[in-house]
Amino acid sequence: MMPECSHKGCKKVAKHYLGKIRISLKDDWENPLYLCEKHAKKFIKKYGIGGEE
Repeated sequence: MMPECSHKGCKKVAKHYLGKIRISLKDDWENPLYLCEKHAKKFIKKYGIGGEE
């Protein structure tokens, strides 16, 4: 089963894995960040990370 995009309200299939996000410093639980093509491009353009250099 393919993961869904982590962007709010997006239900597209995620094609990019950008890493893990820690919810709290006290907790060891980490959520993976998956994004569809459209939102991955926006994320990479905004933050300049996670893309090919």
